[in-house]
Amino acid sequence: MELFFRHRKFLGAYVSLVMMLLALGPILRRGRALKAPPSLNGAWKFEVTNGQLPEPGCLAAGTELRRGTMNFSQSGNSFSLLLGGVAPGAASMGVIEGHQLRVSLPLPPKDHAPGCNEVQRLELEAWIDSDSEPRSMTGTLSARECSACGSSQFHAVRTVAPAAQE
Repeated sequence: MELFFRHRKFLGAYVSLVMMLLALGPILRRGRALKAPPSLNGAWKFEVTNGQLPEPGCLAAGTELRRGTMNFSQSGNSFSLLLGGVAPGAASMGVIEGHQLRVSLPLPPKDHAPGCNEVQRLELEAWIDSDSEPRSMTGTLSARECSACGSSQFHAVRTVAPAAQE
């Protein structure tokens, strides 16, 4: 009788294992369709190629929008972006959807100058070219509070790729 109970426990464990493996199959098949978002980690140089940006008098001191660096820190499809040398302290969080990213960046406060709207945020929308080496992106920069500014095209290239994790 004791032998029967041992075999029954073994049979129960075996059936449970087989059921779990059968349930794992569809999950793995669905996982094949998942694609990792493109990597943004590291420093990028950008330059505005055309368009109208806010007048320098409408921006806080030290804010230069024609060229600069962007530093990305990424986890999955979420990222944080810090503009360096462009708008000191302008940082924000965003999400990558496919090869497109969107982020709204706060700009340093500025006393309202006569004749211009106070620009408080920059909207950045970009498309990542994963096939280029070094990786690059093109997109638009716009200031929603500035009706006279419109949007500007920019191009960015990754300058420092992240170190390979061991």
